[in-house]
Amino acid sequence: MKLWNSKNKRPKIGLALGSGGAHGLAHIGVIKALLDNNIPIDYIAGASSGALIGGLYAVHKDIDAVERIALTSDLNLLTRFMFDVSTRGGLLSGSTVEQFIRDALDDVAFDALHIPFAAVATDIHTGEAVVLRSGDVSSAIRASISVPVIFEPVVHEGRLLVDGGLVMPVPVSLVRDMGADIVIGVNLDATCIHKEHAAEPNVRMIIEMTMEILRNNLSEAQAQTADITVSPQFDTKVLVGWGEFLHAKSLIEKGQDSMEAELPRLKALLSKR
Repeated sequence: MKLWNSKNKRPKIGLALGSGGAHGLAHIGVIKALLDNNIPIDYIAGASSGALIGGLYAVHKDIDAVERIALTSDLNLLTRFMFDVSTRGGLLSGSTVEQFIRDALDDVAFDALHIPFAAVATDIHTGEAVVLRSGDVSSAIRASISVPVIFEPVVHEGRLLVDGGLVMPVPVSLVRDMGADIVIGVNLDATCIHKEHAAEPNVRMIIEMTMEILRNNLSEAQAQTADITVSPQFDTKVLVGWGEFLHAKSLIEKGQDSMEAELPRLKALLSKR
């Protein structure tokens, strides 16, 4: 059954996949819910973990294959990531995670992708968003996921790049510029405040909460510009969340449930086109 007016050209649908560490695995569930309902995906833009999942799907165009990669990432692999130490601008060099990305992506270039895709990084010197859409996909994703202090920054065309979530955590405007008529934004930062509060405020708590509030407000502002906003709810807040990768199935299900809850609105929007 067609979800859009057959008299008109089919609207192009874009995904703006947000940053959020291990919670980015929820993007797999979002994509699964769309495909299960015969809703095509024409463009993808991602920041940080959104770039990783979006890039994997753009390469393989097989969400089951992406899910298998997520579910088979075990403790041994995560341990290798953690011991990939560095002294050059980050605790970890990122070489192990980049090799993992290259293996998962078959070391492909942007011009060979099945779906147009863009990754967002941040120029640490200027604070500008840097859109990566050409050349090597693995390098682009490695730059986009470079959480400051955790991973070494990536040098790209003379610029020092870090995590794209710093400036464009939900890249709605980017995927719209790519050609999408309808944009689905996935905001992984919808839950801002910790459920538990310290009896007495301390410096660490104040710093953490300040950063979370800034990140949440930026994510929310960008997500609100999407035609459909998907906001999975999580029990914890994470920066990277290594341990959360061991609960991949649950995170995928949260994304799927959240997208399915928005399907009536999306289908209503499509029927008007």
